[in-house]
Amino acid sequence: MAFVHPPYQELSIASITPETKKISLTGLIVSKDAERFILDDGTGSITILGETPLPINTPIKVYGQLLIYPDSYALQSHALQDLSSMNQQLYKKVKSLLQ
Repeated sequence: MAFVHPPYQELSIASITPETKKISLTGLIVSKDAERFILDDGTGSITILGETPLPINTPIKVYGQLLIYPDSYALQSHALQDLSSMNQQLYKKVKSLLQ
């Protein structure tokens, strides 16, 4: 019998709750160091644990596991997708139509 992993739930940072487990977030890298970076999606920001070769201000989608701390959240990165070559206006328009 195959084990099926639940899909990543696409959310905004502001809509994260403790019940959320595997999520995907889309936003800009606003700061980074060797082991983590900060992602901002316009509704908030969150620490992403993981490395990225991408520069600050790059739009990305990150997939990962939510980590819950007493006064904040972080995301353990499983995968990153560089969205810098995507038409950002079209992406936002399609995303708003699907919600």
